[in-house]
Amino acid sequence: MVRDSYSLACSPKATLDILSNKGKGIAFADYSAHWQLHRRLVMAAFSLFKDGDQKLEKISECQAGPRGWGWIPPEPLEGEEVCQEISILCDVLATHDGQSIDISFPVFMAVTNVISLICFNSSYKYGAPELKTVETYNEGIVEALGKENLVDMFPWLKNFQRQKAKICLQERLWQLEKQNGRGVDLTFLFTSQIFPNKTLEKLKTCVKIRNELLNKIIGNYKEKFRSDSITSMLDVLMQAKKNADNGNASPDQDAELLSDNHILTTIGDIFGAGVETTTSVVKWIVAYLLHNPQVKKKLYDEIDQNVGFSRTPTVSDRNCLLLLEATIREVLRIRPVAPMLIPHKANVDSRCACPPSNL
Repeated sequence: MVRDSYSLACSPKATLDILSNKGKGIAFADYSAHWQLHRRLVMAAFSLFKDGDQKLEKISECQAGPRGWGWIPPEPLEGEEVCQEISILCDVLATHDGQSIDISFPVFMAVTNVISLICFNSSYKYGAPELKTVETYNEGIVEALGKENLVDMFPWLKNFQRQKAKICLQERLWQLEKQNGRGVDLTFLFTSQIFPNKTLEKLKTCVKIRNELLNKIIGNYKEKFRSDSITSMLDVLMQAKKNADNGNASPDQDAELLSDNHILTTIGDIFGAGVETTTSVVKWIVAYLLHNPQVKKKLYDEIDQNVGFSRTPTVSDRNCLLLLEATIREVLRIRPVAPMLIPHKANVDSRCACPPSNL
């Protein structure tokens, strides 16, 4: 796979086609000019938070106050959004001192707002209906992806009894086109009618909810977009689209590859994957520390010795918080967020290396 990485850089269809809006985005798209362009733009956006004006170092720093770590002044200073989310999460946990608590939603809310800050330079207040919407469709997508799908394992089923399916679906297709006034997703229609699949149906419903939410966010974002203020991943993608539309982009930045649907899917990939994976890792870290109090005590001492209580830990402190770094990596080893990685398929005829015949 290392030697022939490009020939195996495609994804199986059916399930992933629904999630990627027919091969768009970067998570489930095939290796192509579109994938290369969007990956490059995403990496450029990440550099804003690594080395640029939006460094996580700058947006996570805040001084401690009467309440210790994560104290927020009455009017939070600009750039303290990450610290504010940490403070809110700590406050929620503190109010349940000695009592059992389901940390799923508090952790989800904190992570969602941090990822939202990176993607959209905005966040949600507690109780915002959008948070529940994100949680609902995210859980639905993860659940659907975790189940085996017959069509993904046996792609030839899509061609099974095609002629018979054409006759059976002709009237249904005509009705849907008349009702919607536009074309119909034949792949999903075929698989759902000939091989009824509740998982695919649920996945499509969740993706529809996701797209409606992101379309609303992107639509509102367009109204306030400014080329002289690039502060989020959506800004980077919109600026690239603007440059392509105006003919000011490099030849590989084709305007057709930066359509609203392409941008929506790429943002959806980063937002969805960032929220789900980070939330999962944080919950597993908490679970393992509860079962290993001696490690929790050592981590507390390490942070106390290297950071103290006068400020919150920052990204640059990771170099001196070796036990904390090792703990995070050990949890990722024991509970990887994607044990089997993303499914791949060969896009050309390939061969596997065979052992010598004399072995």
